Formats: sequence, C-alpha cells, structure tokens
Amino acid sequence: LLTKYSTDTKDNRRFRRLKTQVILSRRVAVALVITVAVACVLLTIPQVRALGAGILASAGVLSVGAGLALQGSLTNVFAGMQLAFTDAIRVDDVVVVEKQWGTVEEITMTYVVVHIWDDRRLILPSTYF
Repeated sequence: LLTKYSTDTKDNRRFRRLKTQVILSRRVAVALVITVAVACVLLTIPQVRALGAGILASAGVLSVGAGLALQGSLTNVFAGMQLAFTDAIRVDDVVVVEKQWGTVEEITMTYVVVHIWDDRRLILPSTYF
C-alpha cells in the first residue's frame, strides 16, 4: 500500500499520514491475530476450555477489575490510536517538546519517539500530545 505513494514530492503529508495509520493498524492486527491464535490453541485442551467457561461466567466482575488496574495503559493506547487517525501528529513532523525541537520518528499505541536535533531520542507517552 505504501509503495503506491511517492515520497519525493515536496509536500508528502498524505504519505506520512498513511504511513502512520498503516503502521499502527498493522500492530493492532498482529496483536489481534496472536491473541486469537493463542486462544484457539488453548481451547483445544479440555481443562483450559472448562476454565474458560468459568472465567466467561465471571467476565463482568473481571472486566471492571481489569479496567481499573489497566486504566493508565488503556488511556495511552486510546491516545495513540487517536493520534494516528486524527492527524494530530504524523511520522516525520517537526515538533517542539520539552523546549527541544525534533522530528517524530515513531508513533506507537502507547508512546511517541521524537528524534531530537542533537541525535537523542525523547520517548513521551501518547497522552502528552
């Protein structure tokens, strides 16, 4: 998909937007496929299947507890997805963070890597942006 767009144009905003979205979508898809594959493998074991039925019966209580425990992580995940799909920032954008200027090198679901002008990398949580 990314090979269809030219990177040698002066204004490559569309390519950078698509690149950011494709990278994040790929990571979500890989995580989803791995989760489903592990679940399918584990469901072939009868004892695990019985355990899964018990966990599913108490899923409401577990989801509330897990939601409270993972609140900070989930906040960063949703902020990362929002950054990628709303064009707030894109890969290769020039930004000023913490009184330093640099380019956005990578956007993940939980953090953003900014390549600072003096060859350092500043890793900030997605909620910072």
